[in-house]
Amino acid sequence: MIENLKITIPPKPISKRSLFNFGYSKEEDYFFENLSILLSSGMPVSEAVAALNREVRTPKMIGRIETLAKEINDGSSLYIALERSKLLPKHFGDLIRVGESSGLLVDNFNIIVGQRQKERVFSSQIKVAMAYPVTVLVVALLIGVAITWFLLPGLSGIFSSMQIELPWITRTMIAFGKFIAHSGYWALPFFVLFIFALCYLVFVYKKTKYIGEYIILHLPKIRKIIQDLEVARFSYLLGSLLGAGLPIDATIGFLASSANILAYKNFYNYAKTKVSDGESFARIFASYRGIDRLIPPPIQQTIISAENSGRLSEASLHISKIFEARMELNYKLLTTMLEPILLVIVWLGVLGIALAIVLPIYSLIGGISQQI
Repeated sequence: MIENLKITIPPKPISKRSLFNFGYSKEEDYFFENLSILLSSGMPVSEAVAALNREVRTPKMIGRIETLAKEINDGSSLYIALERSKLLPKHFGDLIRVGESSGLLVDNFNIIVGQRQKERVFSSQIKVAMAYPVTVLVVALLIGVAITWFLLPGLSGIFSSMQIELPWITRTMIAFGKFIAHSGYWALPFFVLFIFALCYLVFVYKKTKYIGEYIILHLPKIRKIIQDLEVARFSYLLGSLLGAGLPIDATIGFLASSANILAYKNFYNYAKTKVSDGESFARIFASYRGIDRLIPPPIQQTIISAENSGRLSEASLHISKIFEARMELNYKLLTTMLEPILLVIVWLGVLGIALAIVLPIYSLIGGISQQI
């Protein structure tokens, strides 16, 4: 517990404060990483918070640190102060609380920092892996729209004057080109908004994102990447939290509250209920339908054996190291796999446009040859 600690936060020049909250997530990561470092050096929490407050600029972060300082001044424990200031997700609260009571606050804080770093690295790797294919697709779509909007309507008049029967692909593209020429100013923005709304509903919106997760988890290569990622996360947190002194039911509850994928969240909630009833991992894995899609059978057997031998924490951390190394290979595989897929998609688009333009010319040449 933190008692009778008074924090005096020196004022900062208003000109240095950002008018918006851009960069808040980076400042939040910076705050926790450096707070962990300062606490490791033996600095009191009050001084550490005051020192870090001088480095933040976004109004949102400034307000939350001021709330944190006020809560500590009022005699709240660190985990309550962090929770009330909304600087820490609720599922981290038990870890801070146990750390304060057991004298392992610094170690438990390092676990939080380590998990946040892993999540940030994963997010950045996904963005890097997807940057190239997304750029290629956007450029290809823009070129396709430009050709359809400006080139095809002009060619339609030429093809109509040829007095020949046009192939179906040419007729389709000319009709689409005419539609874009007359209605493109409202049709294209509507189409873009529709795609964004569809992606939001399928992959982001909480009540319907299970649809996107179902699709992703049934794509062979993508499912393997997601599985390896979640096994690495599951084993790291299981080993770290058990090593930090959290009970097994609180550890599984932490996994459930922090999971982002609904299929894994449901499994962790189920496991938490069963663990609270005194059941072992062996019975939990055996009774949960579809567990092999979530956690590979060899990992299940490793966890079961480690639980029976009393080495669950050590074995889980060893599993996490193996799967984190595997994730590096998965990102490279993802990038390598997307490139030929993109080439095929672009090639099909170019081939369709080329056939729509070239086939009528061949028909015209054939008709001229017959007349001669």
